[in-house]
Amino acid sequence: GILAGGWTQADFTGASARESDREWSSLYGQFRAIWKDVEKHDASWPFQEPVDTREVEDYLTVIKDPIDLSKIKQRLDDKYYKSKEMLKADLMRMIENCKLYNGQRTVFYKEAERLGVYVEKLFKNITVPGR
Repeated sequence: GILAGGWTQADFTGASARESDREWSSLYGQFRAIWKDVEKHDASWPFQEPVDTREVEDYLTVIKDPIDLSKIKQRLDDKYYKSKEMLKADLMRMIENCKLYNGQRTVFYKEAERLGVYVEKLFKNITVPGR
């Protein structure tokens, strides 16, 4: 039979499936690099961990869909993101949540603005294989 002949499933999937896996792996490598670049940015300090809702009691009444860099990292680890647009949407939601909750004159708002400019720049440089 097929197994006795030494054939494996990979022999039947063809080059296009292996190519697709390589492209996906390359894209996910880019996603991880973007996350790391954002996480290391000097304006990212307010976004490292979830907002402590014991300290900021009204946060969840204002922000309905909270997200932070630790949750985005978990989603990367879980292979949640299927496109660069999904990753960018979470990063921008994190920034917009901060701007929505905090006044324009706060350091949090200003850091969100700086990080938002940086995220936009990072995504302009990402390449999608095969497109």
